Amino acid sequence: MFSTNSEVFIQPVGINKHNILNGKEPIGEIRKRSDAPVHIQNTIYALISLHTCKAVDVEIVDHEKGVVGYIRKSSGLRAKKFHLFKGDQTYVGSVESGLSVKNIKTLDKNEQPLYKLEVSSSGIDYNILEFESNQGVASIRKRSIVYESIKDNLYNADGYYITIPEDPVKALHFIGICFTIGFYQSS
Repeated sequence: MFSTNSEVFIQPVGINKHNILNGKEPIGEIRKRSDAPVHIQNTIYALISLHTCKAVDVEIVDHEKGVVGYIRKSSGLRAKKFHLFKGDQTYVGSVESGLSVKNIKTLDKNEQPLYKLEVSSSGIDYNILEFESNQGVASIRKRSIVYESIKDNLYNADGYYITIPEDPVKALHFIGICFTIGFYQSS
């Protein structure tokens, strides 16, 4: 996937695209699939400001543009699961959210809980905990990269720092959690 145990920065750069950076060096991206179906209901949800109801179909690619995973969410008021797939379309689990970021948890392919999210009082720092033991396994920090020019600092969005683990399935879960946080906080 990506170099293991490295901290990456996931930064939104448009409506359907996020850069994955190591420092300021691009090592991958999360982007809308080129062959993704057109969801007419997404336009309707956008018109009535129900952005969290929109369908999502994105792929995670490495720096060589090889697909390493997919994140998919169906549209609708009750659709709260972001389904995670490896690059070969094998289902590995999902990220499930409630009405806020505080209720995010991940499930394995058998719908058993794996991880849950703990939000700090600042609202910009998150801990990923194992569901059963409540042991911390990773942290997510919402921050900005400091660029050399004022213009770049103003135009580039905040993103999320996260450590990518060695296990590619666990890495997909962690990237899925970052994507889900960004999805709900930007809507």
